[in-house]
Parts: sequence; structure tokens; C-alpha cells
Amino acid sequence: MKIRYNINICDHSESELMVHLTKLCPNNCAFCIDKINKGVNTNKPNIDAIINSINKYKDNVNSITISGGEPFIFMNELEILVNWIKDNTNLYLTIITSVPNICYSNKEQFFNILDKCDSIQISLQHYSNVISDRIRNSKSNFDRHEFYKEILNKFENKVLGSINILKPYFNTKYDIISNVCQFNQLGFKNIKIAEMFDADEYYIDIPKMLNIKMNSPFASGCKIKYTNIYDFVYDGKPFNGNLYIKRSCFYRTKLQKANIWDFIKICTRWMFSKKYFFGVIHENGEIAPYWI
Repeated sequence: MKIRYNINICDHSESELMVHLTKLCPNNCAFCIDKINKGVNTNKPNIDAIINSINKYKDNVNSITISGGEPFIFMNELEILVNWIKDNTNLYLTIITSVPNICYSNKEQFFNILDKCDSIQISLQHYSNVISDRIRNSKSNFDRHEFYKEILNKFENKVLGSINILKPYFNTKYDIISNVCQFNQLGFKNIKIAEMFDADEYYIDIPKMLNIKMNSPFASGCKIKYTNIYDFVYDGKPFNGNLYIKRSCFYRTKLQKANIWDFIKICTRWMFSKKYFFGVIHENGEIAPYWI
């Protein structure tokens, strides 16, 4: 596989707020980071408090991302929040969702919310609907491929499809390539493949699996955008779009090791001012007491 990358996205990030709308989720993914994250021990979002925090920090950031858990399980509250953000800020708005059953059963409201977003990240998991449901440990009551086509038909340029590369569902280079290319053929032009952050038993080293060389995710940034992709084909059809690889920072898994460039970065960080800051607004409206 011949792949050339043209940008390190982490080193070009803008200042951002992330709204952790809820810890709840209809899925039960075994590797989910929220399983070990106690958060603020609040499930239902306090929209007024969240809005107050956004209003306080909106002039310090360029973008805002709403995630969970699964934000669409509180669809009414989510719609109120999205409307407020679009009416009262100029922030670039992203929503992260696994598209649970409630999105299909409340399709009109779901599409109304997506229409107001600047970017939509969909957790795809696997091209096989059977395996995808198995990974989520949740049964889909609709045809995901057909519903994805509806979403793409309306919002194609906004959508990023995300695939978690994990054991035991991806065992070879072909498993990764075939899933990426099948979703590409379905209509996803922007696809991200991601390593597991906090679950060593599910972890797969993506560069090793794909037999490509990448720099350390800590020293060089943990997310890379690839273009000019050659030989990345499935069933004779080329990949048409952008591929992103999101890796685990080495200190989040025992299976990755630090190198000399990581050491140099740690030793020299104090010499450089922060390029951006990042804040998390929790379900109760509280913001993390530190900027990263």
C-alpha cells in the first residue's frame, strides 16, 4: 500500500468546547470509555446550565462538539441546545452519534437537527450489520445501510464515518480495507479509522496491521489525514475520498511505547505557548476546571 499524508491535524487544531450531553447510551460497547468515566454522576442534561457555560466561553473558541454517551436519546433537549448555538454563536457545530433506533423512529426531528449542524460524525463500527450490532451489543430495528444512504443523500458533505478497529473483528489488513472501501462505495467520502484508547484487550496497532509507517501519535499528533491513496481498493474499485487515522496516545495503552521524539517533546513543551485550548462542559453545565 502506497499512502502519502499531507497534514497533521492535531497540530492544526482550533480552540474547541465539547459538550458531554449525557453519559447514557442505548448501546453497550464493551470498550466504551464512558464505562470507566464517572463524569459528574448526572444523566439528564441541564440545558440552561450548559447554555450558560457555552455563553461564558464562546468567544474563546472556534468550534463546539456535542457528544455523549449518545446525545440523541435526549432529542428534545438536544434540539433546544443546537437551536441556541446556531442563533447565538458563530461556532462551527459538530454532533457525534451512533445513530441509535430513536433516530430512525424520529426521523424528521433527527434530520432537522442534522440540518443545523456543520459536521456530523457517525460511529459506523462495521459494514456487516450483524457484526455492527454485536459490537454495540444492541439490536438495530432498521436497515442501517439504507438509513445511512438517506443521511448521505441529505448531508453528504457534512458526514464523517468513524470505524473503531478492534479485536476480534479486524484480524487482517484486508478486514480494514474491505470495511473502509465498502462504506466508501455506500457513499461515505470521509472515513476515520480509530484505535482503541482504553481497552488493551481490543487494541490493534493500525500502522502495523496496514504495514505502513507512522510517527509517534504523542510527539507528532494522534490524528492524520491521508490523501493521494493508491492501491487502497476493494473488489477492483478505488477509494474515493479522505481517510483519517486516529491513534491512541502511547500513555493510554500499555501496548504502545514512547520513543526519543516523545521525550524531546515532553522536555521542550514548557518553551512553547499553547496553540489552542479545549474545555469539556458536562451534563450539569460544569466545565472542567482546567484547559488542556
